[in-house]
Amino acid sequence: MTVSRIAPFAGEPESRRWLALEHLQALIELYDRGMREPLPMYCASSAAYARAASAGEDAATAAGEAWTSRFRFDGEDAELEHQLVLGGVRSVDDLFNEAPHADERGPGWQMSETSRFGRLARRLWDGVLSCEEVATL
Repeated sequence: MTVSRIAPFAGEPESRRWLALEHLQALIELYDRGMREPLPMYCASSAAYARAASAGEDAATAAGEAWTSRFRFDGEDAELEHQLVLGGVRSVDDLFNEAPHADERGPGWQMSETSRFGRLARRLWDGVLSCEEVATL
């Protein structure tokens, strides 16, 4: 069994508050963006992408495994809400076609990400992943 939890913030109490507030600010910003337009963010695919990217692994492959339906297994590409927003079933490669918007840069944004999907996934998940502890029991 694998257990995941958020580790206590290291350092002084002031630095813990600063890290928490910084991540909360990022979440609020993503929420505001999502209220203006559908964002290319998908639960399992975005999380898999960010986790693999932060570990130095092949992030596109990780996202593709979560996104793409296979024999007897529906991926996120089969979810009706995604088909509605995307105008049908899209390939994982289609997720990486859109470039980041001009205002999706600066502190807290991973400038090494060349797709909007990747940059938004990292914006959402990097803060959590930096504090996560995973243990196998």
